[in-house]
Amino acid sequence: MQAPPDELALPPLAHWMFRRGMKPAQAAVIVGVSRMQFSRYLLPFGDPRRQVPSEAVMERIQDDLTGGEISAADHYPPKLSGRPGAEAVLAAARAE
Repeated sequence: MQAPPDELALPPLAHWMFRRGMKPAQAAVIVGVSRMQFSRYLLPFGDPRRQVPSEAVMERIQDDLTGGEISAADHYPPKLSGRPGAEAVLAAARAE
């Protein structure tokens, strides 16, 4: 099995997919983009190849793929999204 994604560098969507064993190609079909395009959403924050989904794709990720577990704010680093820092999010997830 692959190692889990780097907990601090990757967006929450990458962690969500890893925990479910979902591949980018599977998710891409659900949200209606290419596998390559979807893979760009999963790259680490700060990677120059990383892309943020369009508003329409964010909505499909939120509603059709994750059932609301991943929201638009999760596509941005914590310091830009207004969400708690990565360390706080990880501590809360580990406490579950």
